[in-house]
Amino acid sequence: MLAIAWTRPEPTYPSWGVTRILVRSVLEGANIPPQVFFYVPTGFVVGLSLVLLFDDFKRRQGIIVLVGMLLLSVLVLVPFGVLIGPLLSGFTLAGGLLGLVALGVGLAVGGLRPKHFALPERGEIHRDRSWSILNPKQRPLEFDTAPRLLLEIAFWACVVGFIDAHVIYDPPIRATGNGLLVSMMASGPFSIPEPFVVEQVVIGQWGLLHLAGIVMLLLGLDALRIYEVNRNVLMLGPARSGKSAAFGGLHEALDRFEESNTMQWQGDALRDAISEGRFPDPNEVGRFEGAAGTRYLHMPYVWGKLFPKRVSFDTVDYPGESLERILRPFYDDPGPGATNTNPYGLSVLGQAAATDGGRTTSGETERSGVDQGGEDAEVIDEDEDDPGRSQRDPHQTETSQYSTSYTPAGSWDDAVYGLKTELGSADPEMTTVIQRISDMVYYADTLILVVPLDDFIVPIAARGNEPSYVEVYDEDEVTFGSDVVTATTEVDGERISTEYTDVEFQRRFTALRYQGKSYYSRRPETRARPNQYLDWYRSLVSVFGGDKTFVMVPTMSDLAVDDMRAAEGNSRIDPGRRDVYPDFAAHIEDEVLKKQSQKVDQVIGEPHIPGLYPIWYTIVDDRAPEDDDEDLSIDTSVRPTILNGAEQLLKKVNW
Repeated sequence: MLAIAWTRPEPTYPSWGVTRILVRSVLEGANIPPQVFFYVPTGFVVGLSLVLLFDDFKRRQGIIVLVGMLLLSVLVLVPFGVLIGPLLSGFTLAGGLLGLVALGVGLAVGGLRPKHFALPERGEIHRDRSWSILNPKQRPLEFDTAPRLLLEIAFWACVVGFIDAHVIYDPPIRATGNGLLVSMMASGPFSIPEPFVVEQVVIGQWGLLHLAGIVMLLLGLDALRIYEVNRNVLMLGPARSGKSAAFGGLHEALDRFEESNTMQWQGDALRDAISEGRFPDPNEVGRFEGAAGTRYLHMPYVWGKLFPKRVSFDTVDYPGESLERILRPFYDDPGPGATNTNPYGLSVLGQAAATDGGRTTSGETERSGVDQGGEDAEVIDEDEDDPGRSQRDPHQTETSQYSTSYTPAGSWDDAVYGLKTELGSADPEMTTVIQRISDMVYYADTLILVVPLDDFIVPIAARGNEPSYVEVYDEDEVTFGSDVVTATTEVDGERISTEYTDVEFQRRFTALRYQGKSYYSRRPETRARPNQYLDWYRSLVSVFGGDKTFVMVPTMSDLAVDDMRAAEGNSRIDPGRRDVYPDFAAHIEDEVLKKQSQKVDQVIGEPHIPGLYPIWYTIVDDRAPEDDDEDLSIDTSVRPTILNGAEQLLKKVNW
């Protein structure tokens, strides 16, 4: 547009608008050749554009910008004799050097520095050094100044170019051999510059094309300026539900994906443990710990290449009873007459109302004779003496987590900072830790709701398809003595009996009734009951609705692999295959979870949780660990990721 305005012939059009008059006058006044006008701004803009190639977020977009500039030169500027022609015809060594200097200035103004090309010293791991292009696994390089300046330069160039090209006016400033001449007019006793006199506005076909080009250019550069940030993901789940192991597996998977780039984080030990074929030791899950074993896990990473997003993926390992306290502001109505109010100003379901019309509290389970979600699902009878059950009155405010003195954090970052500060203190307060995690729930963009599949092993065991490394017995395999309980199972044709004291058996195993038969499954004693945490999940969906993305993830889904193979009549089927994975998720939902508890149907039935995303490790052991200090071994030869289902889960979370 500037070329059209500044090169059209006179006297049809006055070709010397104010902008060109001022530019030319400055150049002549400083005794600078006119070619500088081409070389300097061109070199500066090219330098800013080259900076994008070193930006981990904008590299591919920078390639698009440079390719677009090349196509513009070949298809438009060269045929019309604009810019490229004068650059080549008027080329001088001094002009070329000036262009290179301007290019260097553009690189520097865009933020590129020599330190960004620093090679790592021998044997040194780039963890605390400055960011480096040659150190791609470090925090990503960002140069937000370059795209911002490109947008500003383009904006003013478009404004000036469009006015000079399509608005015909008589400028009050004239260029003469002696310099600038300003046309003055009398105004009383004073003389003032003559006003701009607009003679004609010429739009036509070229004007419409120019307007369309301006809109597309500015929108594209504005998108280039924006960095996709602050997608905060929080994983929630009951005690010992596989959150830490899942974190390590997801980190290992991110290192494999082309479209991702993990940054350094304090949970690298989790990934290393998974890569070595073992489940993480509780002592290596994170550097922030305290408050009765609470640990904060943080995994920042970049997802995507053309339009990358910076994601903060977090979870917190907390004591078994803490999940209820964390989620209480989102399901617990303090009740009529209470002096405290919800800290977030939410209108939530009461604890009793969060279940089926108040028929049961979230700590209770359905009694015998109640159909629980299908014709094959009869009775789930959970032991009332289980120490993990909550007997709290739903309107008992004395034990409520929140009170009038509880002030929520102002943002996700504030909540994370508060949590890390408290956990890093000499004597962390568990109440403060719980409150900060509740704040993270409130501010999270995506909530991953974990459902440990070992809580739903009974339908699988009833069909005889449970893995041999899982401890679950039916009533025919358990013999109760006066003070000794004997559990017998058959492994590879060998009958193996294990004796427990009566107290030890009740502590380790949960009694359930399914289809008229008693089953005894081993589960962490500090973990909340399935119907409890499913009620809490359901209330979360009810409170936040479409404001958050919810992803329900069955961990330990290896427990259902043989069950699906038996149902399909194919012992070689691989549930981790992309074309089989949806069927495996549907099998877990319909034939495992919903067979055992109708609560699952109520949660999954919500429009914001349309399906499941199971994850699991392939286990190489064929027997259950003999004591609590032993663990299973992971098959690390599984591809594409050691954690099966990681690819599907990450795509769901990030897209």
